[in-house]
Amino acid sequence: MSITNKKVDVDIDGDGVPDLKVSLREIMIVVGGVISLVMTYTTLKNDIEINKKYYSDYKKQYIKNNNIEMLIWEILLQMMCYLLRH
Repeated sequence: MSITNKKVDVDIDGDGVPDLKVSLREIMIVVGGVISLVMTYTTLKNDIEINKKYYSDYKKQYIKNNNIEMLIWEILLQMMCYLLRH
């Protein structure tokens, strides 16, 4: 029997009767799963921050472009009104 398959009795409630039998292999799997979840959370959190900045920059550029477009339409409208009057 290897060390990774050896079971250890764990008494959670202190009554002297083992409640769980845990092997080193199972502990390593749980620790690996927790590390994987933490790394995934960190990566997603960083991606969300990057996308927030990108969206904010995109929104500012969109508003700027939209204002320029509205200004151009306003100038064209004023020119048309001027031409129609004269």
